[in-house]
Parts: sequence; C-alpha cells; structure tokens
Amino acid sequence: LNRFGEANKAYSFNTNSYINVNLPNQTNVSVSLWFKTSTPDAARYQTLFSFGQESLVGQIQNSFDAAASCAGAVRSNVSNNNATIMQCLASPNKADGVWHHAIFIYSMNLGKHILFIDGVKIGETTITANWNNFSKFIIGNSDTSCCGPNWAGTRFNGFLDDIRVYNRALSNSEVLNIYNFEKP
Repeated sequence: LNRFGEANKAYSFNTNSYINVNLPNQTNVSVSLWFKTSTPDAARYQTLFSFGQESLVGQIQNSFDAAASCAGAVRSNVSNNNATIMQCLASPNKADGVWHHAIFIYSMNLGKHILFIDGVKIGETTITANWNNFSKFIIGNSDTSCCGPNWAGTRFNGFLDDIRVYNRALSNSEVLNIYNFEKP
C-alpha cells in the first residue's frame, strides 16, 4: 500500500531487491521520496538510494553505527571514492512504520549538501570536494566501493513511493510545497 492506502502503488523492497537507473551526469541534484520501514536492521545500513560509487547516499542508519542513539535515523552521506564519509546529516528516528518524506540536495553551484525530512530542514553542510558521478542511480541499495551493487549488506527493507530526481537544487519553499502537496 502506498501512503494513501492504495494497493500496488508503492515499491516494496526486501533485502533481495533494488532498482538500477541510468541518468545523465550532473553537478546539482535533488532526490525526493516517501519511505516507510518498521525497524532499523541491527546489523547493517538500509540504503534508500545512492549515486555513483558512494558519492551521495541516503540511508536509514541503524544502531550498528558508532552511536546507538542514531538507530532509525535518516542519514545523508557524501563521500569520496575512497568511501570516506566527508559529510553526514542525520534526522531523529524515522524507522517507525509511518510514511515519511525525504529530500536530499547536493549542489556544487550552491556549495551545499542539505537534508529535509517531512518538510523540515534537518541539516546543511558546505561541500568540501567536487563529486561528479551522478549518472548511476540505484534505488534500494548502494554501489559500495568494496563490494559493488550486488552486496546485500545495504539493501532497503520497506516501502518507497513517488521517487523523483531533479537536475537542480530545490529551494526551501519548493521542498515545503512538495511536502505539503503530497502528504497523506
């Protein structure tokens, strides 16, 4: 069921599924999606999407991370080709079985990396390096530098709905308008 209760309208992911999409390369990108998952996985991250080889990754973080207080947090990582997390933004626990809206923004033009959850800006960081591999878009998994896209250790377990990719950085008012227009 999607966030409006309609059958067969949302993508259902388990630890055996993901979607690969080829996109034109770009230096500015915004990803908007709705997600629902019940509990964080105690042994791994659950990836909502990724670009390139860990250049921009939206994940559901779990207690396996260094801080157990991050369990169920939506996390947006920006990392370099060595898989070093250079910037990380995290929300409060959202692995609660309720639909939530997330927008992840990366903009070289603005020099910003921004995360919004349910219309609220969670965090913003200044971009400290240039990433330019936004053509390989994976939904429900990440292409890790160690193991590639077939590694099940980061696959999402839950539901995704209305996934959109914009070739620009959305403004704060656009983010709020999208959330208010689409919320159930």
